[in-house]
Amino acid sequence: MKSRIRRYLPVILVNLAIVALIEFGCAMFIRKHFKKANEEFLSPRAVEHPFAIATGYEMKANAVIADSRGVTKISTDDKGHAIVPDALPHPRFTLAVLGGSSMFGVGVNNNAENVPSQLQTILRKEYGIDVNVINLAARGYVSLQELLVLNKCLAEQPLDMVVSVSGHNDLMRYLGGDSHPSFIKRPNSPAEILVRKVEAGNLVVSNLIPALRRISRTANLLALVMESRAEKAAKAKKTTKDVTETPKPETPKNKPVSAESPKTAAPKKADRTSTFIKAHLANYAMMKAVCDVHHTAFKLYFQPNMFTKASLSDQERSYILNKDCSGLQANLDALISAHRNYRSSFDAMPMSFPYTDLAGAFEKADTVFLDSCHYNEDGATQLARVIAADLAPIIRSQLAEQKSQP
Repeated sequence: MKSRIRRYLPVILVNLAIVALIEFGCAMFIRKHFKKANEEFLSPRAVEHPFAIATGYEMKANAVIADSRGVTKISTDDKGHAIVPDALPHPRFTLAVLGGSSMFGVGVNNNAENVPSQLQTILRKEYGIDVNVINLAARGYVSLQELLVLNKCLAEQPLDMVVSVSGHNDLMRYLGGDSHPSFIKRPNSPAEILVRKVEAGNLVVSNLIPALRRISRTANLLALVMESRAEKAAKAKKTTKDVTETPKPETPKNKPVSAESPKTAAPKKADRTSTFIKAHLANYAMMKAVCDVHHTAFKLYFQPNMFTKASLSDQERSYILNKDCSGLQANLDALISAHRNYRSSFDAMPMSFPYTDLAGAFEKADTVFLDSCHYNEDGATQLARVIAADLAPIIRSQLAEQKSQP
């Protein structure tokens, strides 16, 4: 037995040495020729908020969600929704709130202080309505993701009314477009890029190949070479296409246009803002349709942010710059203008559902915001009070109708 081990051991050691040399050589080759490409592959290892396809940023169930500033600590239930404390066992009215991180609770200390929870408290104490509020908001939600979570919720439980307090995330998606000149994005983080690839359906998740590439430098080098060849082939194909394209024949300047061949005007390029808003509104219209199917009322509130006021004082402008909101130091005026143009265009569109723009909800913006769009406790209280005052008559009317029905 010992003699057999002695016979095989040198062979094993020699093979291990060869593998180690190959790995070392591949590592050096990667360092010399594929350093940047390798860094791009290795950097997006973890995404802070894993993107759950079709529903938005995934909120962990039975967890405490905290933000990086140490301000927010929001507890979630077994479905990942922010818990609204003090639920009544038999409420007369059930109201669900949709939205993004501002409604989820980023900016306040705990569940009892966010907008949906304070809305429930105000409706009960100040308007005498026995209501339960369900918080369906989540960080990063846009209108499409709200629609999907609403559809799921209504299939599982009855609701008397649904309100969406949102719009900011859709607006920021619009402003974040590469073709929009007024929005200066933060340096692209690999995690954000990875999330966007998954959103667009351009990334197929495979655990085996990335794991093998990280374990073996040889496997990683092979993958990098194949990626490089694919990029070169794509560039060559594009170059060939550009060269072989036949140039359009020039039209003489003074050539008369005959009746048989009338000059046709070039089709107008679709207005990007209008197109985006129509898609935005279509999601809310679908929410209204889903609610109608379930005999549930629906209303949209466009949430206020730091840029939606009619005018900003020097103190408020200084506050935005000090907070470095959205990574915009030198382009604040352009961002403010883009926000206002988008909002005015949104308000001018025809809508098939009840709508209230809360742009002017706050008199002094610098006292109610944690940053450009998340509210502190005072801001959440003020906003909840404005919404409650608007909803209370609607809820009472619905309760009266329910009572009059046999």
